[in-house]
Amino acid sequence: MSEPVFFDHIEVHVGDIVGYGKFLERLFRGGRFKQISDSGTSMFITPDGVNLEIKLRERDAPSTEGGFRLPCIRVAGAKEHLESLRLEISREVANPEGAVFFFRDAEGIEWHAKNYVHRDRYVNW
Repeated sequence: MSEPVFFDHIEVHVGDIVGYGKFLERLFRGGRFKQISDSGTSMFITPDGVNLEIKLRERDAPSTEGGFRLPCIRVAGAKEHLESLRLEISREVANPEGAVFFFRDAEGIEWHAKNYVHRDRYVNW
């Protein structure tokens, strides 16, 4: 039996984190907004439970570095799962809950996969 895969969040890179959080609250007529790191990175959770991680975009970054990016999934055995799909892992980082693996899909879109299935402290508050 294979492990379930869960959608975790999508990142959005913007010039004003707090302003964008307020915009999302108005757009979705509610939701929750909370700073989750010392760098100002925040999480917005829509009323129906979609998680949007809001990060600061570098002012000089090209437009392709802004907007919605880096969808994230959660799956036990993430590395093995990605390798079974013949997806190349471009980088690995650690968060307090465990390993996170970055990869690109067939269209060149960068994703990341958390190596666990539970909703962590970043999206479960």
